[in-house]
Amino acid sequence: MAAVGVGVASGNFLFALCVGGACHLWKRPGGGRSDRGTRKSGTRARGPVSRPPMSSCVPPPTMATVLWLLLALTGSLMSSDPGPAPLATPFRNLHLDPERLLLSWEQVTPTPQPACRKWRRGDREEAATVVFAEVGRPRCSFRSLSHCHMTEFSVSLPSNHSVARATLLFPEADGDRAAAATPPRCQVDLATGMTCRWGPGPRAPRDVQYRMFWRDAAQGRNRDRECPRYDVMEGGTRLGCVLENVTVLPSYITVTVTGSAGGGTEVPCSDSSVDLQLVEVVAPPNVSATCNGSVSAFVHWEVQSVFHRNFEFQLEMRRNSQLEPEIETTEERHFWVVNPGTLSVRVRARPVAAEEFGMWSDVQHLDCDPRRNGLTRMVVSLAAVGAGLTGLGATLLLCRRRGLSRKLFPPIPHVKDPTVAEGEVVDSVTWWARPEEEECEVTSVTEAGPRLSIISRS
Repeated sequence: MAAVGVGVASGNFLFALCVGGACHLWKRPGGGRSDRGTRKSGTRARGPVSRPPMSSCVPPPTMATVLWLLLALTGSLMSSDPGPAPLATPFRNLHLDPERLLLSWEQVTPTPQPACRKWRRGDREEAATVVFAEVGRPRCSFRSLSHCHMTEFSVSLPSNHSVARATLLFPEADGDRAAAATPPRCQVDLATGMTCRWGPGPRAPRDVQYRMFWRDAAQGRNRDRECPRYDVMEGGTRLGCVLENVTVLPSYITVTVTGSAGGGTEVPCSDSSVDLQLVEVVAPPNVSATCNGSVSAFVHWEVQSVFHRNFEFQLEMRRNSQLEPEIETTEERHFWVVNPGTLSVRVRARPVAAEEFGMWSDVQHLDCDPRRNGLTRMVVSLAAVGAGLTGLGATLLLCRRRGLSRKLFPPIPHVKDPTVAEGEVVDSVTWWARPEEEECEVTSVTEAGPRLSIISRS
């Protein structure tokens, strides 16, 4: 071990070099001034000039020598302490099963429950998806897997994922991402179904044509189903897909867009994993409201959704022409309003898994004031009576005129007699039917005298 020291003491410049157990010291008086004595002109020096003691075997060093020794000593000190050795990873032989979405490895030494991460190449690692290994088993299961974008997988200790970890890339080739379609984005609406959109990449061929497939995110590409109806833009390029029957969709899907072009140009695929619960646009609730006299009003609503069951609802109410509305939040599907008076109410819904509320429903108006209701009923009754009287008066006025009354109420035509010839005039005779007379039985009696007929009436 070598040591070098430089200092100034009592105006003298000191330099020391220690090698092993021997040290050598140089001293220069006057802080570096000449060691020769000074004398005035015409005088002799009073005594011999003192020289700094030094070792007879080591010459006094120059400034360049001092700097060189300092640099050498610094390098020796740095190289003699390499620091802590990097930790060896306890994981090796990573393996990915893309059909089962399973990442496994060989555990070299026991560790706490490892953490698995995946992120697309080029994205920040801080945005990685993190899952923990199954308890007691060296493997992790992911919810989805991209077959188009190069993804980096890692296994590390849960406390510090930057050291003692193993990594894996899948797929190994990424292709020209600028030629691939932009990642598809989807939206679900109960009225129109699922709609997905994408765009051509900046370096996509001019004659590129796209196809879209969807599958359950937990399944492999062998379970892909093609889009049933495409949205075709000008030029015939497919840039969208509509799937009307959303009831056949699982809640978490993978959408893949593939491309093809003439001349054998390779167009990489592009895919996205979509949580349909998060992209569903919930329709406004259907609201109904009724008065319970003047004491309260009952507001009830229904909401329809494909992928949501639990909602939070927000009511906006205005009473008696209030300038500022009242806001109420509830998870129930009904609400009682006390002393409603003149009430206007509307409702909107927010799925529990979503961050924002949907659109407002139509406004429902109620008038639960009994005085207003009584006046309204009286006005309606008077209006009905007035309309009836007006109609009756108009009818009587029109009937005064015979011609108009005949037009309105023409006479009933006579029944034609089939026994009278056409054009013949026959006077009509009114007659009444008489009871049919009983026939009398006649008994003939012959006597000696003149013949006598006896009529007997039974």
